[in-house]
Amino acid sequence: MILTMMVCLCTPLIFYIGPMQLTPYRLLLLLAFLPMVAALLTGRAGRLVLPDLLMVVYACWAAGALLAVDGLQRLEFSGMFIVETLGAYLFARVYVSDRESFVYFARVLFGAVAFLLPIALVEATTNVMILNRLADIVGGTIADINQERRLGLERVQGPFNHSILFGVFCSSAFALAYYPLREDVRNMFAGVWRLVLVAVAVFLSLSTGAYLAVVLQGALIGWDQMLQGWRRRWLLLGGLVAGFYGFVSLASNRTPVEVFITYFTFNAGNAWNRIHIWNYASADVARHWLFGIGQRGDWERPHWMPSSVDHFWLATALRHGLVAILLLISAYLALLVMVGRAPLADRRDQLLRRSVMMTIIGVSLALCTVHVWGATYILFLMLLGSGCWLIANPDVPMLERAGAKGLRRSRPGPATFARSDAVGGLSSPRRSATGSSLSGAAGRDDAVRGEAGPSAV
Repeated sequence: MILTMMVCLCTPLIFYIGPMQLTPYRLLLLLAFLPMVAALLTGRAGRLVLPDLLMVVYACWAAGALLAVDGLQRLEFSGMFIVETLGAYLFARVYVSDRESFVYFARVLFGAVAFLLPIALVEATTNVMILNRLADIVGGTIADINQERRLGLERVQGPFNHSILFGVFCSSAFALAYYPLREDVRNMFAGVWRLVLVAVAVFLSLSTGAYLAVVLQGALIGWDQMLQGWRRRWLLLGGLVAGFYGFVSLASNRTPVEVFITYFTFNAGNAWNRIHIWNYASADVARHWLFGIGQRGDWERPHWMPSSVDHFWLATALRHGLVAILLLISAYLALLVMVGRAPLADRRDQLLRRSVMMTIIGVSLALCTVHVWGATYILFLMLLGSGCWLIANPDVPMLERAGAKGLRRSRPGPATFARSDAVGGLSSPRRSATGSSLSGAAGRDDAVRGEAGPSAV
């Protein structure tokens, strides 16, 4: 199912069943939605955790807000919003439920980026959208939006609605291509070629938002590798970031947000436009804080400003209200805190935790500069759901506190991937006779040390 979903996300096909516009991933989510809900409620996807409840409430509230503002004529749209939002999250919760399926998910996502790279190179140099032309033969397809050239290249749109979406989609594979797929976890340079491949694909989008996601993930990976022997490294990083924010606040006559936006755009015009978007759209959020302005509503702004809101979190608050965005951010933070504090006993699980947390943090911060929808929105919600197995699966080896004696292992667990699970093709994950595709004792000395508490990523 994971491979099927990834193929659907990369297929730019549009078709209709009656008045309903569908895409391959929408159809798959529609067919799987009720079985996935049943799997979550019956415990087949692991125990219920706080992010699950917050995501359910968020999806229902946001859909209800659309009906409250736009009326019952948006009932079909509101229903599809629930299917896409909650369905994408549940897809990862149900089908990425253990160590093997998470590594398989990472491998399939990297495979999708590797598949799109040569197609993107053709589009960047010739403006020929190969997948879209093939889809147009079968039925409808996504339109070419004819963006301006940058650095002498066409901005690659790929099978998505915009080059920004292509860049963010590819950037989501960066940290996941490093930690889960490394053959030798002790060699920091193992698998670097995968990072280069993903970075090249992201570069072809010529989108600073996508670049930011890769830079943040790369910085977190570099920080982790340089200070991997020091458990307090993440607290130090948080302190440095807070200190830098305070320094910019005192040293500049602009806010840190304005400074950040100015230096992470291709030109000053885009930077100031995004600052104006923040000022005017946030004022509209304050005016329509309960249900937002709906899908059809327009936000107040000067006539010379475009209608797009290049900020995913702000756009969500604008369309659905403050309650909705607070629920979504709460689910996001609850996931990071619960996964980050989970006392994982197995060294390999700790590395997988770092990969999913770095990916979510990098992409979510990049979404402060871009908006996402369609297939890229689905992937973002799948990323949120893909980390829950670390806290929802009762079979994940955990450390237990034993009074003053510190931490001890609650159950034994293997520590490293077999070679066939770390590299290779896109075959489905397989379990060994012991119920795991992991083997070997090379990582067990590291496993007993563990990483728990707020400093673990």
